Amino acid sequence: MLRSVLPWCWLAATLPAAGHLSSLPARADWSSTSSTQLILRVDPASGTAKAGGANYAVSGNGLAGSPTLNNGAAPAPGLALTPMTAGASFSLMMSVKPADTLTTVSPTGALPAYTDVSIQQPGSAGTLTGTVSSPTAGAATAGGPGTASTLTQSNTFSVF
Repeated sequence: MLRSVLPWCWLAATLPAAGHLSSLPARADWSSTSSTQLILRVDPASGTAKAGGANYAVSGNGLAGSPTLNNGAAPAPGLALTPMTAGASFSLMMSVKPADTLTTVSPTGALPAYTDVSIQQPGSAGTLTGTVSSPTAGAATAGGPGTASTLTQSNTFSVF
């Protein structure tokens, strides 16, 4: 009989203590951080200019003379070639592209006669606009070509 009474006695002894715990006030601390960032960008004008180097291709057959054909070098001044055998057929192929003359490139001046020139126009602000009305509110409106608007909002809440 003693065995069956002990568990009930323990429960009866702990119930009043549990009642004291429930009467304690609940507490929680919290913090919050909010931020909004707006970035508006209008791209400037830009461009590239690449000067090409010289390119020579001379080839043939059935010819003799100076300079030697198929050597990968530019033909020397005074190119003199004759058929190897009088009356025989021969062929000569020559492609010469001189190097671009290096000049100063000015964004406001005339473009040089280079092999590869690329120009990008400056951006146009157009309707590009943005507002930050509070740490948690903002708006961005797209602009013209070459523009970007970025609105970043961050909210952090901590409960401890």
